[in-house]
Amino acid sequence: MARPATLDYAALIELFTAMGEGLERKHATATVYVFGGAAMLMHGLRRGMTEDIDVYSLRSDSLRETVAQLTAEYDLAPEWVSSTGSGFVPGPGTDELIQEKVFGGLTVQIASPRNLLAHKLTALRPKDLDDLHELMKINEISHSSQALAIVTELYDEETNVPQIKLEDIERWVSGWLARHS
Repeated sequence: MARPATLDYAALIELFTAMGEGLERKHATATVYVFGGAAMLMHGLRRGMTEDIDVYSLRSDSLRETVAQLTAEYDLAPEWVSSTGSGFVPGPGTDELIQEKVFGGLTVQIASPRNLLAHKLTALRPKDLDDLHELMKINEISHSSQALAIVTELYDEETNVPQIKLEDIERWVSGWLARHS
């Protein structure tokens, strides 16, 4: 039975390396944009683990095949690499501060702390509160207008994102600032 993924930084590096090597054996390359908990770990902004690797795109057939092989080899749950959240992410084209790491045939683009802040603020999920705390600090947010400016810049009216409630974001950011200033 496949076990759920509990991935720390070392496991991420091991799996990215294995993906890159798998792609090289197929004489293929792929690029993924990583966000969520995996990006937090890659930036050193999260201690602990993530359940999956959130990626913006799995368009490469070779990459999908490699992920399937690693799922069996490492006995991981099928969703350990997930693109389900990619519809809610501004994406790599909006990320001026993106970092790239190359693992053989795999290029991993890591969402910047700025884009991670916008993504997590638009979700405002209880499980993201620790990440939001770190992202508010690293992005030096001292007023709710700063956070709202990042969100509205990255999620404009053309971006396909479900009902962002800016007043909810402003209320949360103002409350966070009141507790942490």
